[in-house]
Amino acid sequence: MKRFVRTIERLLRHLPSGWENKLFEIVLRKIPFWLLKLIPCSYSTYLKCYYPKRGDVVIDAGAHVGNCSIIFSRLVGREGRVIALEPFRDSFDILKERMKRLGMDNVIPVNKGLWESDTMLSLRLFTGSTVGANICNEVDKDILKDNIQIDCITLDSLVDELKPDRLDMVKMDIEGAEIEALKGADKTLKTLSPCFAIASYHTRNNKKTCSEIEKMLMNRGYSVNTFFPPHLTTCGIKKQG
Repeated sequence: MKRFVRTIERLLRHLPSGWENKLFEIVLRKIPFWLLKLIPCSYSTYLKCYYPKRGDVVIDAGAHVGNCSIIFSRLVGREGRVIALEPFRDSFDILKERMKRLGMDNVIPVNKGLWESDTMLSLRLFTGSTVGANICNEVDKDILKDNIQIDCITLDSLVDELKPDRLDMVKMDIEGAEIEALKGADKTLKTLSPCFAIASYHTRNNKKTCSEIEKMLMNRGYSVNTFFPPHLTTCGIKKQG
């Protein structure tokens, strides 16, 4: 078995750069979305929180290289919009290239992160990663690369800037900054009441962020549900009445 694994690893090293993204795109062309919803993975958890429809407006915060944005784009169709936020330049460039190559004109890439204020934020980048960064202090110093500055915006400022007439869903997987992002979203939660699908498996002060995220959403009139332990995700739906 070890020999087999080593052989596979060698083969993977010889594959062209970005092969994982191309494979994902091929799979999405073959698999119906209703089936994707049944597969236990992070993508299906977001769709279980809210399943975007034609004409919807979705914010994909922490879009990385655009896998979720591709799914959302196809679900909302040309009548809808996907606002894809990714603060890290390497990932953002791949995101933009993929959306252009795939003809996804309904995706608006934004090279910013979500935060509680409009500011420049210092983050620590993990070695050898375009996605690994953390606002917390609980990271092994041996895997840190360096500090980088990213441009951040509140959800309220983003909505004021882009002026969508509706906002149906906000997906967040922003490496522990979800709590701060919700602090900068009070106006949007009151006026547009989007559904939330928030990655809540991150650790802050030795605690998973899910409990704090649940409390914040409930205090703002949302019903909540956290599930899927391998990739804890908190759903938030605005209570009626």
